[in-house]
Amino acid sequence: MFRLKELPNFASFILRLSKSPWWYRGIFVTIIWAILYLSAITTVEISKKDTRRIYPAMKMLETGNYFIPEYMGESYYKKPPMFNWLLAFSIRCFGANDFAVRLPARVSILSLSLLIAFMPSGFLDNRKRLISSIVIMSCLGILDIGRAVEIDACYVAVSGAAIVIWLNFFSSGKKGICLWLLPGFFVGIGFLLKGPLILLFYYLPVIFVLKKNKRLFELFSFSHILSIFVAFGIFYLWYFNASHEKIASSASEMSNTWRDEILYRLNPLNINFKKWILAVFGAVFSFMPWLLFLPEGIKILRKKGMMDEAQILSNVKMGLFANFAIVNLMPKVKPRYSMPIYPLAAILSSLSLSGKSEWQIPGVLRKALRFLLLFLSFVSLISLFLFLVFRFINSALSGNEIVLLMKKASYDVGISFLLMVLSVILPIFFYFFRVEEDSLCGEIDFRFGGVLSLVLCVSLYIYSFVFPIKQQYEKARVFAKNIVELVPAKSDFYIGRGLSAEAFLFYMDRDYKITEELSPKAVEGGFLLIEEDRIEVIPENAKKIKYGKLALLLIPPEK
Repeated sequence: MFRLKELPNFASFILRLSKSPWWYRGIFVTIIWAILYLSAITTVEISKKDTRRIYPAMKMLETGNYFIPEYMGESYYKKPPMFNWLLAFSIRCFGANDFAVRLPARVSILSLSLLIAFMPSGFLDNRKRLISSIVIMSCLGILDIGRAVEIDACYVAVSGAAIVIWLNFFSSGKKGICLWLLPGFFVGIGFLLKGPLILLFYYLPVIFVLKKNKRLFELFSFSHILSIFVAFGIFYLWYFNASHEKIASSASEMSNTWRDEILYRLNPLNINFKKWILAVFGAVFSFMPWLLFLPEGIKILRKKGMMDEAQILSNVKMGLFANFAIVNLMPKVKPRYSMPIYPLAAILSSLSLSGKSEWQIPGVLRKALRFLLLFLSFVSLISLFLFLVFRFINSALSGNEIVLLMKKASYDVGISFLLMVLSVILPIFFYFFRVEEDSLCGEIDFRFGGVLSLVLCVSLYIYSFVFPIKQQYEKARVFAKNIVELVPAKSDFYIGRGLSAEAFLFYMDRDYKITEELSPKAVEGGFLLIEEDRIEVIPENAKKIKYGKLALLLIPPEK
């Protein structure tokens, strides 16, 4: 007789997948990544914070100066230019749009996940590598930085790649150049992304592993010294060109900026205990929901029968804790500063997620999980229904503001529509296709499969439905459209200096100039857009425009 327990289940699928060719695992990892990171990629507006990375990249394309980023008309020395190069390349390939500027961070997370899943390892089997790759891309903190236009996603990917490659090479018995050169290359790329802090994330686990294996002397080997020269050489190639007198005023200007940035973050006088505690808590919480399984993964290391794994992973654990402690001692620490240790945390969590656990999930919690999955499935189904209704709704109702917003949002989702269908299927899949709860498959189903389904379902609902609706209330796209309509195409258009970092400039299909002058007479008879409080006498022909919290003036040229 046909029984549900005989049907395929998620856990058995993972077990079979771990024994399949590497490209099977690659397809699965890519699908999960696409669901998490490609949903609503173009619907949510860029923020003012994002412009710190976008505008310097666009300026590089405009001026041809790829050595010194420029922001708000001034040289920007706070960060090396690697991320700006990635953005500039993406913009050149796909144009200046939301998709292009968000792609580098998203692709970097995919690259790290595929590296963890694919790379042969002497201390992790295929199942643990596959689970680790999914964990790193689906924790809350990585989802946040991976969907933003920020350096940190690329930085996490590069620093994670450096240490994961070294650990895999070490556990596979490689020595000399084969052990050190490739990780050194990624350390150099990390220098170009965010500076020397990558040395901390890379070397602490390396030192703990070498010390345990009585091989600290390898730090003084020719191969390791060569890798250091490679890492610093990559950085110096940019630094030499950037500090050249024809491009920048002096090398000391960059050095002073970096020194001031470091001292500011390390100065104990700058500490705010409330913000510091919240930042430390945020760094821990950002690894949710997989943080729940990290303690048991660490506990498993003490079990017998895991000597090969434990020799490496116990020192990985020490490197993780040491990095977390040192980074979070900084007075001006932020949660994202700790995220380069998340690849190591993902590997340790996989120990708990990939096998049976001593901690049995209570029956009540199991029932609650099943109920929650079905509830989310129901919510997703309702959301999908609303998409269909508002996409093809009768024009007779178009006068209603909410209807207009929903109708417009339904056209903006693109690929998200398909992903919303998946959000309906997944919870039902994990609920019905299960086996005995006390078996290995049952544990993986409830631990890995159940939690992953929650992450997928909630993220799809938020990014594919909530954000497309919410973004209709954002101002940047609408404001840019209004400006284009108000300013004739052939007219000169000037922006006051204080507005040069605003997001609406990214969406405005109109050439503009930034000016320090506040008088319409000083801008060669063109239109001038400035903050209301920056001009003493408001001309009679000025048009007041509300943009967020700002009251702006659009001043036409005097006749």
